[in-house]
Amino acid sequence: MMPRGGAEQRGEEMAAMEGVLHARRTNPQIAQWLADADAVDEVAAAQLYQIERAYRRAVKVPGDLAEALARLTSVAQGIWAGARAADKVADFLPTLAEVIALKRQEAACLAEGGDLYDALIDDYEPGATAETLGDMFDRMRPRLVDLRAAVLACEAPPALQGHFAQEAQLRLARDMASAFGYDWSRGRIDLAVHPFSSG
Repeated sequence: MMPRGGAEQRGEEMAAMEGVLHARRTNPQIAQWLADADAVDEVAAAQLYQIERAYRRAVKVPGDLAEALARLTSVAQGIWAGARAADKVADFLPTLAEVIALKRQEAACLAEGGDLYDALIDDYEPGATAETLGDMFDRMRPRLVDLRAAVLACEAPPALQGHFAQEAQLRLARDMASAFGYDWSRGRIDLAVHPFSSG
């Protein structure tokens, strides 16, 4: 929802906020608190594990790198949106190359000599590696190929056709969110260029 002209300033703000948050996440006192903490039950043990895991990862990434990533990824979103609207991927490729370069630096910090992909995927799928994911997909492949063949052998259902007004789609999204109990005093639904836009 932010005007394009605000992207650079927002990038600076995001970098400044990340600097503050990174300093808090990597405060050496956290290590002492974790060492002193006693888990009174399984829930507390799980929480301590997650806090320690997040701390161990955060201290591996230098603050200036965390800030640079926050700054660039904030600005990159607007550049991506503009390139997408113009259907000109070339407009985004230089920024994407910068993001990849910074993410590789981050991965090198986290991996400590190990596999860079494994280090980054751990943020989204803790404990997974390229090898374990490859093994999983190798096991799934025969059944997926069979499922694909079965689907292709069936008659295709009629395609959904028609013009669906933007406001009607937004109203449907709001009605569905309300039906599921969405708290409108805590959030909103707006148009976005990316299906994963959220905050």
